[in-house]
Amino acid sequence: MPTPVAEVRSLTVDLPAGADRRHAVEDVTLSVNAGEVLCLVGESGSGKSVTAQAIMGMLPPALRISTGEILVEGAPLPLGNTAEMEAIRGARIAMIFQEPTAALNPIQRVGRQVEEVFTVHRAGAAAGRRENVLSLFAAVRLPDPERIYRAYPHQLSGGQCQRVVIAMALALQPRLLVADEPTTALDVTTQAKILDLINELKVTQDAGIMLITHDFGVVADVGDRIAVMRHGIIVEHGTRAQIFSAPKHEYTRHLLAAVPVASPREHRPSDQLPTALTVDHVSRIYKQRQGFFSHREVKAVDDISLSLQGGRTLGVVGESGSGKSTLARCILRLEPVDGGAIRFAGQEIASATEATMRPLRKEMQVVLQDPYQALNPRQRVGSAVAEGPLIHGEGAAQAAERARHMLELVGLSPQSADRYPHEFSGGQRQRICIARALALEPKLLIADEPVSSLDVSIQAQILELFAALQKKLGFALLFITHDLRVAASLCHEILVMQHGRVVEHRPTGDLFADPREAYTRALLAAAPGKGVDFSKVLAAVTP
Repeated sequence: MPTPVAEVRSLTVDLPAGADRRHAVEDVTLSVNAGEVLCLVGESGSGKSVTAQAIMGMLPPALRISTGEILVEGAPLPLGNTAEMEAIRGARIAMIFQEPTAALNPIQRVGRQVEEVFTVHRAGAAAGRRENVLSLFAAVRLPDPERIYRAYPHQLSGGQCQRVVIAMALALQPRLLVADEPTTALDVTTQAKILDLINELKVTQDAGIMLITHDFGVVADVGDRIAVMRHGIIVEHGTRAQIFSAPKHEYTRHLLAAVPVASPREHRPSDQLPTALTVDHVSRIYKQRQGFFSHREVKAVDDISLSLQGGRTLGVVGESGSGKSTLARCILRLEPVDGGAIRFAGQEIASATEATMRPLRKEMQVVLQDPYQALNPRQRVGSAVAEGPLIHGEGAAQAAERARHMLELVGLSPQSADRYPHEFSGGQRQRICIARALALEPKLLIADEPVSSLDVSIQAQILELFAALQKKLGFALLFITHDLRVAASLCHEILVMQHGRVVEHRPTGDLFADPREAYTRALLAAAPGKGVDFSKVLAAVTP
């Protein structure tokens, strides 16, 4: 029998009075063995992160452990002793956080931040700490460790920042690594590299790794054992082979069925609506300073052309920095255009004045990535949805009625109009943002990574909602994503971007059947879940 490096025994964490349930985590028992990855899987609110926080001794003050114990290498953790836990965190247990830029100090060089782990724990000679950090950077496959050591977080990519955070967690060779959604905000290619690194670490470090995720695609690539959580309770526990071949619990089957697969949706022929948007050889150039007297030009958007008809969806796919969002801002005229033409609603808008653009703004709307930040927390959602019609001259009573109708259209009750954003889940908030964007009956809707921060089950619902609303309302949809699996489930055509240029632009079915460019093939290969044939899994779990 393998020896556990960590055990959680009958753990129950109480929620404060007035919460929607009594316990954040209820009677949870699990273990993590050396050299294995235990995946803790579930939707937001299932208790995954609370379990991790309890293991790390980092529960919020409002939460309290009422029963249970946590052991590392057979010894109970002194959860009530702050000084002892500070000595254990980093040395015997360590955590990799979801958002690496939030975990790093923006005004301190990253090398010094990793050195701080050795300093706080008085580990090793002070003279050798810099070399230890450089060795860690090399171990996590960071390019040019000397340059990374001197860099500030904003000078690194998201994937590089995540590798720095992993290096920090590995500094004192802990026995247990807790990784809380470490790849959710990353491009699929960067995500694949981080998952490969986690697979490598379990062998080279012989550590136990608890990986928290909502995505069974990620589990397929790295998981050895899986514990599925719902409402604070573990509903199913087994090996990867057991869970993927014969899931027992209905909730597990529900999560597996929601995993996006790189298989294009069949689109029924529809009536061709007029062209809503034409982009003709558009460029956007930034000037980046080099020293005091010189600069270089960076082509964020380089000679892009596309056409989009009403009732059709064009997916714009690429990694961070490929120019996707810059292209969207140019189309919305939130960025100036340095070359080319844009025609929208029959008008040339690339060089249009703000006075010309103002009446057109209602015809082009946007849904952003993060619904938490897109809504004013002090504004009732009905008011948020009605705000656009009010600005464009609609009467108060009519705008309020329109808001209630739009909320109903996106699957929320009309009574939702009287509630505040914090009273809704993340998926419901994104539905509110979609209702707000569609309240003005736009001809063009731009969705910029609208599902990347959502659970896969909620993600599937939002994608179905976009398809249903487009069929009903006939708007053109420009859908921006880094994940070709997501694009496949919604888009009629896909435009692949890299370094500001179009790499490939073809109908979705043709692109997936025969990707012509190496970069497109790399994006497809990087999609999580390559270790499992999800078409067979979905056939087994879907009624």
